[in-house]
Amino acid sequence: MVHAAAGLTLRALARRVGELGERVASHRLTTDDLMGGTFTVCGAPSAHALWSVPILIQPQVAVLSIGAVRQVPVVTSSSGVAAIEVGRRLVLGLSFDHRVCESAAAAGYLERVAELLGGLDLESEH
Repeated sequence: MVHAAAGLTLRALARRVGELGERVASHRLTTDDLMGGTFTVCGAPSAHALWSVPILIQPQVAVLSIGAVRQVPVVTSSSGVAAIEVGRRLVLGLSFDHRVCESAAAAGYLERVAELLGGLDLESEH
C-alpha cells in the first residue's frame, strides 16, 4: 500500500510500488504496509489477462483494475476518409462502494483516469 500517494509524482509512485513489490517477493511485507488504505490500484494478474475484477475490501472505497495494453484495430478518420490503423487500448475497471460513491461520479472518475493515461508520454517518464 502506498500511503499518501496523492502527493507523489508518477516516477515516485512507481518507485514506491517497486519497493513494495520487492518486500512482497522477499516476504518482508508487514501488516502496517497493508493497513489504512482507502483506494487500491491493481494490475492484470498476467500478461495474457485482459483485465481482472477486483473485490472491494472495507474500509477501502474503491479498487481500480488496470488491464494489459493491447494492440487493436482502430478506425480513424482524416478529411472524411475512414481508415483502419493499429492502436493501443487498455481496459480499466472500477469496483466501488455504492454507499460512499454514486455511479455517475465513479463513471466520471474512470473516464478521467482513461483520459490522463491516454495522454501520458511514457517515453518522457524514463
